Amino acid sequence: MLIALADTFRANTRAVDTVARWGGDEFSILLPGATAEDGNMMAERIRKEAETKFATHDVTISIGLLYLEKETNCDAALIQADEALYKAKQIKNSVILVS
Repeated sequence: MLIALADTFRANTRAVDTVARWGGDEFSILLPGATAEDGNMMAERIRKEAETKFATHDVTISIGLLYLEKETNCDAALIQADEALYKAKQIKNSVILVS
């Protein structure tokens, strides 16, 4: 499943984007120069593709998306992104954007 998910990330991100496994079932994707709309569209593409790929495995994809317009403290940004992810996990199979 991790390989299939990595393939999904590769197919839906740009060469300048960075994808990293953050924890057991959590990943981080950095989208330099992307707008909030760009990030949301990418997240929805990943969510929909994964939903289709894993439909027979009862797997959901929840995405917390943080858009930063200016430099910010890294720790604060991670807390915001984690809060968005937590909200998405409560809903299940969703994308939550915060800025």
